[in-house]
Amino acid sequence: MNRITTRTAILMMASLLTVSLYAVNPKVTIKTSKPKEVSRVLYGWHYEEIGMIGDGGLYAEMVRNRNFEEANLPEGLVIENGKYKDIPGAARGEKAIYKIDPLVGWVTTPLGCSPIRISLTDRNPLNENNSHSMAVNVLTDSDSPLTAIHNRGYFGMAFKKGIPCRLSFYARSDGYEGELVFRLSDGTGAPCSAPKSFGRIGKDWTRFEAELIPERDEAAGMLSIVPTKAGRFQLDMVSMFPSDTYDGGRSVFRKDILQNLVDYKPDFLRFPGGCIVHGVNAETMYHWKKTIGPLENRPGEWSKWDPHYRTDGIGFHEFLQMCEYMGCAAMYTAPDGMVCSGWVERDKDGHLMHKDYDVNYYIQDLLDAIEYAIGPVDSRWGAERAKNGHPAPFPLKYIQIGNEDFGPEYYRRYHEIYSAVKARYPQLRFLADSPLSTDDKERFIDEFIDKSEIEIYDEHYYKGVPWAVENFHKYDSYKRQWIDICILELGIQNNGVGGPQGAYPGSILAEGIFKMGLERNGDLNPIMADRPLMRNWECIERNEMVPMLLNSSTVSARTFNYWMCKMMRDNTMDRVYKVENTEGERTLFVTAGYDSASRSTIVKVINLSTEPASFNLFFDRSIRKKSAVRTTLTAAPEQRVTPLSPDAVAPRTDRITVSSGNIIEVAGSSFTVIKF
Repeated sequence: MNRITTRTAILMMASLLTVSLYAVNPKVTIKTSKPKEVSRVLYGWHYEEIGMIGDGGLYAEMVRNRNFEEANLPEGLVIENGKYKDIPGAARGEKAIYKIDPLVGWVTTPLGCSPIRISLTDRNPLNENNSHSMAVNVLTDSDSPLTAIHNRGYFGMAFKKGIPCRLSFYARSDGYEGELVFRLSDGTGAPCSAPKSFGRIGKDWTRFEAELIPERDEAAGMLSIVPTKAGRFQLDMVSMFPSDTYDGGRSVFRKDILQNLVDYKPDFLRFPGGCIVHGVNAETMYHWKKTIGPLENRPGEWSKWDPHYRTDGIGFHEFLQMCEYMGCAAMYTAPDGMVCSGWVERDKDGHLMHKDYDVNYYIQDLLDAIEYAIGPVDSRWGAERAKNGHPAPFPLKYIQIGNEDFGPEYYRRYHEIYSAVKARYPQLRFLADSPLSTDDKERFIDEFIDKSEIEIYDEHYYKGVPWAVENFHKYDSYKRQWIDICILELGIQNNGVGGPQGAYPGSILAEGIFKMGLERNGDLNPIMADRPLMRNWECIERNEMVPMLLNSSTVSARTFNYWMCKMMRDNTMDRVYKVENTEGERTLFVTAGYDSASRSTIVKVINLSTEPASFNLFFDRSIRKKSAVRTTLTAAPEQRVTPLSPDAVAPRTDRITVSSGNIIEVAGSSFTVIKF
């Protein structure tokens, strides 16, 4: 065979091989010649007190039920015949009466028969907001350190050797003449700190303070109180914080958890929810003024979410402070006088019969909240902010009017609240709600009294994986106008809990598909709040839920969800390219764009299949071979981050060569970012 024939044969074989490869692999073509200018998606968080996200988590308080108010029934609800009165579904048992041990967190030893009897009392209240305390009756003198009252905290207190714990409490005597000895103990009650003794307890409430220094590390310790004499006394606001909280011990936030949040670099934080905002009646709506100031003056509040009571230790002030620490904008969701629709009666035609709570109250309450956040120090509420240690204004940028509210009553209230508040604070941006129960939310924009008052339109979705796949192009057809789009709650099969269509990590990847669709429609100026932010692992009984952080008493673990959301947030684009994908977007989803800040092209790929995938990457114009950084996040179903295995999942990075026509390989069940 001559040289020309041999060369021809080789070229033909190479061509056939290339055609064969292209036939096997789907073809993804990125159209870079006509980029679309877009806004970067703003990625932030939805914060709501559920599953010990704050109490027992981010909030560094170590004592559970410190003010003995945790068993308080929901304000304004009446119990009749063992059920809530005049509440829809209560008669069918859908809304169970809130019941919990009034001394949850507290126990006495010896367990068999302690000579110390403790009970809840409303006698001699500490103040009008703190109506209960713990009554203690010590039946006999004792010199045994094991005869004690203990608080176990939120599934055990974590002590670090040599790091002081700052104790404070209120006490009053009912004839008690002994000392009260406080110490740190391990889970068996054995001491793990030197004791601190307090005497001269008078008949009036007195505040005491001390530092207790652990002599060894302990993951599941307790705070122990040892009475030395027989007699009666009362305790209230028994509180203890580690001295190494975030910001050198100057904050109320657990250092490791807040550091994880700071490292993420969110664009905003939405607070306080969620359903906590509108409550189930006027009394249980979010009343921010009850959440600021001295801790002993904060009553806390019942909410519909487990574990149902929140201390409001992370109140309105702490929310704003947290935003400042994270360098992000604050988004306050304000009540509008409409309660959760599931707790509202309907008329014979099925229309909700909301009570007519005075909208002017909520207008003034919101104006006061804004003044607290950003008003001058010589204003009524700006002065209160300064009094609470922060004379400078906080980074408040967004106001949402209500949560998941809709219908004629909401449109009236939105109009009145918006008109009054926008006139006073034109620099703030306002968000309007949409109905939760329908996918076609865009059409409700026309029902508002004045559409020009809608600046940002909030949509919430709780769906399955097939829905996320089907809605990858949802926003392609949205009408372009002055209204920005916002997704403040997105839940695909509860992020890993649910049927086979929500199997881990597929459900989290499906949320990523939806977010990639938002990025492609960046001309709608999208705002995306990721959730669930975190949970206490013991509170959710170590189930398979995958929030962004799973916390124990000693560990704050970054999950697959955290890493995927952070990869989205760290790789935003201000130009997007059209992408053609011959795979048909069944399991392989691709978006692409350009980041002018880093002068980089970004390609994002989600592979929903559990098997590895490959595709041929083409560009509509020739590009030279380029070295690219490929970041891959993947996990097998059994590969889960927990506080016991905090490093089980993390992104990995390598370098690949990118050119038109080359093969790109991605792992099964993966999110991949290619940047060059």
